[in-house]
Amino acid sequence: MDSKRFIIADNQELSRYAVAQIVRNYNLSVGVEAIGVSNASELRKELKQNDNAVVVIDIANFDLPRTEDLVILQG
Repeated sequence: MDSKRFIIADNQELSRYAVAQIVRNYNLSVGVEAIGVSNASELRKELKQNDNAVVVIDIANFDLPRTEDLVILQG
């Protein structure tokens, strides 16, 4: 079974860590990998390498100037 990658996009280190732990502990049998990014350039880099990753983002505290930028990241 393939592992699933979660990208935790939050500029607060403690929040990234907490969400990553929740993701890892929720379903240990599936092979979940959770990584954290603290800015939009790191997020772009991870999405280029992992185009089927699930992104959990704190939009209020992330460095994207507009919510429309999320659509741009998707493409």
